Amino acid sequence: MEIDAAMLTGTGTSNTITGFTSMAGTSGVTLGASVVPTVDNLLDAQGSLLAANASLDTASWFMHPDMFTRLRKIREGSGTGTYMLMNGDAGIAAGTVTGPGSSFRLLNVPFYPTTQLPGAQVGGKLVLADLQQVAVGRDTAPSLGVFTETFADSDQLYLRVVARYDIKPLNAAGVYIITTA
Repeated sequence: MEIDAAMLTGTGTSNTITGFTSMAGTSGVTLGASVVPTVDNLLDAQGSLLAANASLDTASWFMHPDMFTRLRKIREGSGTGTYMLMNGDAGIAAGTVTGPGSSFRLLNVPFYPTTQLPGAQVGGKLVLADLQQVAVGRDTAPSLGVFTETFADSDQLYLRVVARYDIKPLNAAGVYIITTA
């Protein structure tokens, strides 16, 4: 799944999309500096969606691959036991890293790696969103312009496609954001 940066982090200024991280009314938590989210933080995110009448069946996680790797390294006990998510989440253990199109699940919810969100550094973000709680709207009908004169001397065409879209939450509490300070 190709993820557009604006869908995740757009600010809504200068005719841009308001992404998940800028939507008003979303739920979430900000953790301390350099704090790796815990399994409890992930479960709290899922609980928040359920409390907002959102569904985990239509939800997805979005996060930077380095944050996903840090989560996968969480161990039981004092950090020397077995990997918690690998052991208890068959979706992660069964995931095969093959590049684009890799399929992972985190706590039985689909996970999509994206470098369009900040990773483990300050301001890192994990997004859990029920995608049925977000509407995609088309502002104008897509239009296609074909220009034959521009490159006529080299037998080429110039195509211009214009389409404007935006996303808005139907239920903003169906989007949960974990931020690292």
